[in-house]
Amino acid sequence: MEIIATFQRRAKVRKIFFTKIEVRIRGGKGMHRYFIASKLFEHPIDCFCPDGDHATVLPIEKGDIIELTNNRKFIMDRGWYFLVVVNNHENCFYMAIDDLEYYYSKELIFSMLDIELKLNYSQYKIDQALDEGDEQIFRQFTKQFKDLKELWDAGTGSLSQSI
Repeated sequence: MEIIATFQRRAKVRKIFFTKIEVRIRGGKGMHRYFIASKLFEHPIDCFCPDGDHATVLPIEKGDIIELTNNRKFIMDRGWYFLVVVNNHENCFYMAIDDLEYYYSKELIFSMLDIELKLNYSQYKIDQALDEGDEQIFRQFTKQFKDLKELWDAGTGSLSQSI
């Protein structure tokens, strides 16, 4: 509820997005949420020091597991930050909610639920293409299914090791 109350003054579209993020974060008391990187990208790690000397860039690779914890803080003039753990404590840092929103909207990261839904849809389109004899759509969604299955397997394998 803290996130929604804080961002109610912003545009309605942002409120809808933060409602989705809150649902993912607040699945239960003390729970963490996991995202999987779908592509290689670089995340600038913010430094909260006055001079900002510790700011750096962290490469996030395809298949990396991003754990969004309930540990968060509000920085005046910067907004909300969540403690993020990449690849089971390989890297820990605070990520701005705006960065998370950007990565999610550009489909650089997916939740496990997102991947599962995309897998189901891809399987449906493959079945439909087989029924209709459409080879082009069959190939397109078979490739998409394989890529998503790779992410799913990487995510579920890493999550089972961390639990």
